[in-house]
Amino acid sequence: MPRDPSPLPPHLAGAPFTVSAALASGVPPHRLRCGDLQREFHGVRAPRSELRGLSDRCRLLLTGKPENWAIGGATAARLHGLPLPRELETDTRLHVVAIGGANAPDGRGLCGSRTKRALPVVMKNGVRVLAPEYAWASLAGLVWSDVALLVAGERLWDRFEPLVSVDAVDAMLGDLRNWKGIARLRAARVRMMPGTHSPRETRLRLRLEDDGVPTGVPNGRIELVGGEVFYGDLVLYEYRLVFEYDGEYHGEEAQRGRDARRLNALGSEGWLPVCFTRYDSFSSQLRQARRALRSRGWYPTGENAES
Repeated sequence: MPRDPSPLPPHLAGAPFTVSAALASGVPPHRLRCGDLQREFHGVRAPRSELRGLSDRCRLLLTGKPENWAIGGATAARLHGLPLPRELETDTRLHVVAIGGANAPDGRGLCGSRTKRALPVVMKNGVRVLAPEYAWASLAGLVWSDVALLVAGERLWDRFEPLVSVDAVDAMLGDLRNWKGIARLRAARVRMMPGTHSPRETRLRLRLEDDGVPTGVPNGRIELVGGEVFYGDLVLYEYRLVFEYDGEYHGEEAQRGRDARRLNALGSEGWLPVCFTRYDSFSSQLRQARRALRSRGWYPTGENAES
């Protein structure tokens, strides 16, 4: 029977370490080839039991690497929680950037790049990562869909968990020069709105806007007479109308009950909630939106009440 691997020195047992540090501590080379250690990246090891997710892989990669290396691209976007197209969400490569003009990182499982720009870096779960707005900017050269780029960008300004300010994004876009995809980023910014809370809300708003339908304020605040405060997915204050996108409840009856009480409370004070589901076709959603708006006095451009 194969013997269990010999214990590592205590200072190497709980975190990634470099091969050189292990050898200097007296660990024999054959021990570093044992199956209980992750050997994904050259020159570093980590106990497999300590690797539980993307952040752990990134920490392993950056162990012993230059301080100017940082996680960028799609990997940085994932660490910040930006929604990505499936092809990037499932990309197993780690995107890493060398900041300041050093050689681009290279190796199996890596997508390396370099830049002379002094890009800002933040610590995320113990990992050096491009700042959220620059992680989004790096997607311009990776995401083919303009809508997907915009959806990812609006996550920066989530109503309840914002990552950066609107001013920070605008300042970045004003400073960038010769950035790959800068025209796409600036075009996306024109339509980006703060306050959206999910990709489906953004996509619904964009499609309605493209058909000339007003969409109001994403996750607008509504305070009722009794003091209750609600946030609607798209709130049109002028028409006292709320567009809501209902997801699946997955058996959460308590949530279903809370939503029903919320909609009843809005209706009792003159608000008209319009609920869409993922099972509705967009043509159906568009008809519902137009019908509700017309009932509140809205008419498309070029029409009037007599037409």
